[in-house]
Amino acid sequence: MNLETRVKYLEKMYIGILIDSINNYSKQGVLDKVINHKKKLQISMGKIQAQQSGMTKPEDVFNILAEIFNCAEWKIERLENGFRAETEVCKLCAYAS
Repeated sequence: MNLETRVKYLEKMYIGILIDSINNYSKQGVLDKVINHKKKLQISMGKIQAQQSGMTKPEDVFNILAEIFNCAEWKIERLENGFRAETEVCKLCAYAS
């Protein structure tokens, strides 16, 4: 199996695992609890993780993670007080529907 095929396969597996996890958390009634826990982790560790990933500005989260996971095509629009990130292509949404 060549590298490109392997990466595409891993991307699909990752998406499937995320969908399965979300469905299981929801069925077990703990999805909101998991989301709140992850939010707390992001608040406490997000800056360190961003620095480790080479992110220097907030919009890098969308660009760098999209490049790594090949999950969405984000369009970044600069605004007077920040930016807006929108996507019309989300592999997680497409696979979940």
